[in-house]
Amino acid sequence: MKKRVAAVLLLFLPAVVHAQGLTPELIAHQPSLWPQEVTLTTAVPTPLVINGKTVGTAELPAGTKLPVIKVERERVVLKFGDSTIVVAHGNTDLLARVRQSQAALERAYAATPAMASPVAPVVKAAPAAPRGVIATELAGDLVRFDGKSVTRFSDAELAKVKYFGIYFSASWCGPCRAFTPKLVSFYNKIKPQHPEFEVVFVSRDRSERDAEKYMENDAMPWPAVRFSALRNKAKLNGLAGRGIPCLVLVDQDGTVLSHSYEGETYVGPQKVMRDIEATLAKR
Repeated sequence: MKKRVAAVLLLFLPAVVHAQGLTPELIAHQPSLWPQEVTLTTAVPTPLVINGKTVGTAELPAGTKLPVIKVERERVVLKFGDSTIVVAHGNTDLLARVRQSQAALERAYAATPAMASPVAPVVKAAPAAPRGVIATELAGDLVRFDGKSVTRFSDAELAKVKYFGIYFSASWCGPCRAFTPKLVSFYNKIKPQHPEFEVVFVSRDRSERDAEKYMENDAMPWPAVRFSALRNKAKLNGLAGRGIPCLVLVDQDGTVLSHSYEGETYVGPQKVMRDIEATLAKR
């Protein structure tokens, strides 16, 4: 019975990245691969940063386990108490951890027998699911600030959405804070006439509290991906550009219609807002 369940679960996993083919650069671009924590392999003298300011230094001994906040191409951002520290990949067991995890997944996949002509179980009819690749990716993991607190966003509202503006932003980013009010004004003007359009906030903040305060302080009227679910949103994270603010217009199946980046060139989110308006005007 356990083997049959494993086989079913594996059908929904993303394509396995072979463990030995993993590189720090690949890991940095795939948040779903990031471990919950890493262990320092050498003693690391590091500055202590609180609210963006260096407040001192500390030497952390080898063997210290620290939660992972973000993996970058050459370094990993870690949580240390109430501050963050930045450590080179080579001073942690990051690569070994990820390779070990992927190798275990490969072994499980190889050990799973093929299922020959399974009989479909009889199940009760379920409520209509959100349609399209993007709505399916988001289902169950959206929240919204309702004016008082952050609450769950109803998946039923996604069923009618044909176009999504995926908004990558963070409260610590000055250009983001300058642009967000413009997007709020644009959204409040266009949303009532176009229920087929929705903006979704994908936070690049350092904590859930920071992301939720950003939603509250800027009165974001659209839903956001639940902070704890961000690592598992491979399709959404794959849409991100190299910097923020980054706004991406996609259709319900994830086809990119407009992007804040054109190749390596940053053209900005204002260009995407114009494209959103033009796209909706054609409907």
